[in-house]
Amino acid sequence: MRQISPKILRVITQAAKNNQKIDLGYVSLFSPDKESRIIAPHSLVCTPLRWHVRAYCEKNRDFRDFVLSRFRAINGVEGKASVSKEQDYNMIDGVTVIKTRAALLSYVLQALNIDISHQQRRPEAQQIVIQNAEDVPGICVLVCAFRYS
Repeated sequence: MRQISPKILRVITQAAKNNQKIDLGYVSLFSPDKESRIIAPHSLVCTPLRWHVRAYCEKNRDFRDFVLSRFRAINGVEGKASVSKEQDYNMIDGVTVIKTRAALLSYVLQALNIDISHQQRRPEAQQIVIQNAEDVPGICVLVCAFRYS
């Protein structure tokens, strides 16, 4: 695994926590030369191969995933971010609605890695929850299927 600079990681996590934009030097796959990227980070993501930061990129005017080990320099803090995590996930009041048919619910839950037999109350333990589980037909069958499969 490639090394991640602790100083850069600290700046990124503080910017995400404080809803700030930051200017960092980044080396992409398409441009081996370091270039300035002004980003508004909101989440760190760990994949089996590497760590990423999910952020709004002012250059591309879109939310992107950046590989943490490709950041090379801290150019500065640019102030408050004008975008939010809610915009990235099309949330309204911190909630997004995923509509699906009851027959396809188990596939959606598997894709989101949600085990309905072990719902957590604390947001630190589980960020995605089913808000209307009691309204979903067949939810008991799904609980049994998850517990015994």
